Amino acid sequence: MAKRMRGIIASYGLTMGIVKRWLHEDIPIRTDWLRDEEVAGELKAIDAAFSRYREKLSAKEVTSPLMQSLREAHIELISDPFLIDSVHKRIQEEKMSADRALDTTIRIMAAQLEALEDPYLRERGTDYRDMGRSLLYELKGLPVPRLDHLSSPCILVTEELAPSEATELDKANVLGFTSDRGGATSHTSIIAQTLGIPALVGMKRLSREVNDGDFIILDAENGELIINPDVDTIQEARQKMEVGRAETVRLSLEKAEKAVTADGHVVDVMVNIGGLDDLTVGILAGAEGVGLFRTEMLYMELDHFPTEDEQLAVYRQAAEALQGNVLTIRTLDIGGDKRLPYYAFPREANPFLGWRALRFCFDEEIIFRTQLRAILRASAYGNVRLMLPMVVGLDELARAKRMIEEEKEKLAERGRAFNPSIPVGIMLETPAAVMLAEELAHACDFFSIGTNDLTQYILATDRGNNRVAGLHSPYHPAVIRAIKQGVDAAHRAGISCGMCGGFAGNLRALPLLIGLGVDALSVPASVIPKLKEKIRHITLKEGRRLAKQALGLSATAEIMQAVISQEQDIRQKGES
Repeated sequence: MAKRMRGIIASYGLTMGIVKRWLHEDIPIRTDWLRDEEVAGELKAIDAAFSRYREKLSAKEVTSPLMQSLREAHIELISDPFLIDSVHKRIQEEKMSADRALDTTIRIMAAQLEALEDPYLRERGTDYRDMGRSLLYELKGLPVPRLDHLSSPCILVTEELAPSEATELDKANVLGFTSDRGGATSHTSIIAQTLGIPALVGMKRLSREVNDGDFIILDAENGELIINPDVDTIQEARQKMEVGRAETVRLSLEKAEKAVTADGHVVDVMVNIGGLDDLTVGILAGAEGVGLFRTEMLYMELDHFPTEDEQLAVYRQAAEALQGNVLTIRTLDIGGDKRLPYYAFPREANPFLGWRALRFCFDEEIIFRTQLRAILRASAYGNVRLMLPMVVGLDELARAKRMIEEEKEKLAERGRAFNPSIPVGIMLETPAAVMLAEELAHACDFFSIGTNDLTQYILATDRGNNRVAGLHSPYHPAVIRAIKQGVDAAHRAGISCGMCGGFAGNLRALPLLIGLGVDALSVPASVIPKLKEKIRHITLKEGRRLAKQALGLSATAEIMQAVISQEQDIRQKGES
């Protein structure tokens, strides 16, 4: 009997085929304690393994900007003094063997990242485990298992597919893949998107519940996997695949076109990124710019606060790659659940309401000013905008703008190039900012609504708490009215109002968001082709009608039902 399972869509597509399981074998780890005379030898062995692996990475041939950025990310990780020092201390002070010290350190660092609430940062734990596994093979002189030997088409079923393994995937023989762990913004998912391989992740224990030779349908359009389906289901999936192939070709041809509604209203579609690899995928998907560059990853990947020049190198590369399209760089939003391994944050009872984002930056002024200078200098190389997070009042905005002007003066004195008119905007993500939207709109150049935090703060629900997950909905009437209030305030002041939170990528909500007046949507790269496609099949008139209806409703369920009914009407219209 067929079994159906749900997963997270990592790379869109529909495929079917024979299962090939790919499970990581346990690497034997020495568990006894070192004798004093063994310590020096273990230190020498681990240093040699780090050195050899670094040399292999540096010499590895890359075939695309994405692969290059992944290689550089691994080189940065392996060169992290904090990592190396931690391994050394466990060998010297705790008398752990080199392999055990390395394995323990990597597990702890990965676990720290995976405990974060932000999905993008959380999924960097996979990168640490990938690097740690590669280092262990190097340390112990073991052959590295490889995926490039597959000789027949299959669907790869894994516990966790590491980025280094994903780069070896052969499209001719890997029809699609699944993993028990992982999320949609992991490096592995980004690689799958680049290669055009359908993928579902977060499949729990799938790798333990299927066998080599089982037949599965991998539906990464609807987030479903079917194990050993019946003949009718297989035939239905084959028909959908034929339609899907034609649609993929069409979407690929149309990806460079603007997203324009059926009645001529233009919506800017941009991409959210955390680094240069995300940008590469976004450009390939048809992004018209970057609506949100989360700069936290630059800080979290290092063992120190990045210097002005280190930041400039990344921001400049992104600005130049966009060739005149907008690059919106959000200043450091650290704190809350996002911590740094080299900085001791105070313990807080309510970290999401505590010392984070601008509050941290104002207190750590040198760190903030360093980033401001890097962003300003990057503005000389492209269409760069600067965005401030967690603003709650005009005094904060004025203080930040004074600091920006002061840094402009310093750069001018040093003879550094920058755009003196760089646009400065804010994230509209606190109830205070919404209530002050009229005044704030006249004091900045653009708004971008962050629906994740805005929903959390308006509804007083911790978005990471499963016990209140049912209450946390951007369809809540208070959230919908807040979005409308922010958009209207922006438009009255003559500035744009985009959206870069998770709600922006909700295809079902798209007519509602357009009807509310949102000017631009910034989403993960994987959503862009379908988002543009749907925009072309709706009208601004339909969206405004839906928005007017939603603004008059007083319950979340009523608004969701109105959105669903509108979606059905649009689908029926398209089929007629």
